[in-house]
Amino acid sequence: LTHLVSFVWRIQDEICWAILSSRELRHGLLKVASKVDSSQAGNDDKTGDSFYTVRLVGALGVTDALLDANHVRHKAVSLSSAGAEVFGGVDVTKASARVSECVEDTVGMTEPVPEVLAMDATSAIRNVIGGITENMSYLNRAADIRVRFTGAYWRCPHREGRWEEGEFLGEDIGTKSVPEERHWALRSQFNLVQPACLKRLPRPAAGAPGGA
Repeated sequence: LTHLVSFVWRIQDEICWAILSSRELRHGLLKVASKVDSSQAGNDDKTGDSFYTVRLVGALGVTDALLDANHVRHKAVSLSSAGAEVFGGVDVTKASARVSECVEDTVGMTEPVPEVLAMDATSAIRNVIGGITENMSYLNRAADIRVRFTGAYWRCPHREGRWEEGEFLGEDIGTKSVPEERHWALRSQFNLVQPACLKRLPRPAAGAPGGA
């Protein structure tokens, strides 16, 4: 409890920042980048957890906005780590679809916004990209439906599923315990800042333009 209260006290003033480029928005130079990590049987009832983020990124490297981040506790027990990753794949896919549709409608894009999904589980990525194979015959009906859903969504021309090194996947902190140094390093990916740590601009002198 002491550690938890100390952590909450330390981050209580944090805010989430975002940068939106009018040029990238005007020309539709955007993509929706999603990441997800899952754990198997991490809870007392043997269910797992997933943590995902959905981010709007500009093609010119200016726009950077974290639009969705969520921790999800699985409602059913998964028989494998790959199955747990697919649980997370379903949740992040639905979130990516919501954000993409909102971006397309708001910006007025005539073409679908590109979407990218990154995961650190090679088997789950193989399921998303390759679809159902004979090696997945052990899946029950519900898991089979989840794999087919994620696979059908991400195999479209303007969507991409790819593997990302788990060491650098910030979503790890939402599903497992990590060393303190790595925890703070990964948290830096979530566009969080404490206003008190920002440099203050000097006030104009009295009588100067903009001064009192």
